[in-house]
Amino acid sequence: EIYEKRKIPEIAVISDNMYESNMALKNFLLSSKLSGKAQPVQFKYDDHTSGLNSMIDQIIKENVKAVVLFCSPVVSLKLVRLFEQRKTTWPLFSSISVLDEDVLSDAELQECISALSLPRIQTQGDKKALFLQEYRKMYGKVPGLVASYAFDATNMLIEAIRVAGGPDREKLQHALYSIQLEGVTGTVHFDDKGNRKGVLVVSTIPRH
Repeated sequence: EIYEKRKIPEIAVISDNMYESNMALKNFLLSSKLSGKAQPVQFKYDDHTSGLNSMIDQIIKENVKAVVLFCSPVVSLKLVRLFEQRKTTWPLFSSISVLDEDVLSDAELQECISALSLPRIQTQGDKKALFLQEYRKMYGKVPGLVASYAFDATNMLIEAIRVAGGPDREKLQHALYSIQLEGVTGTVHFDDKGNRKGVLVVSTIPRH
């Protein structure tokens, strides 16, 4: 999306010291290197917590054209607000892990959704509609991404145990490769490297 579709070569990446952030950064840097792209300029949020405006000043000096956030939901929201205060015009990208309804309120989630370009799998169908209906009935609110992906992951694991005939780890791994499940987040199946297959759409939803 960034390099090929939008043709943005100059990128800054902001990460924190959380495990998920470090893994996302590692994979992003590896993908950039393997595709022959210039390595992005890297910033660590934890190095600038006492001077985030100075970090943005440094990013501006790097003359980047886009910023990728690999941070926790709380940190990402703080940065989104700061970028808005500074009236920066860079497109902001992040992973869907930032949309954690267990951490952010509905209003805070909407702030992130409105400001960030996020990858998503387009979904539709009766299964998603039924899940939304049952979840709302049980919890009195619309399910977020954490609930939706957790629901599909649980169903995948249950099906893998059924196919494998038990909880044997190696058999479960092979079973997961062979399963294709129609979940609430779309069709769930994996390639031989354990990556989920599917066409991702990167988009920003405008604020209403």
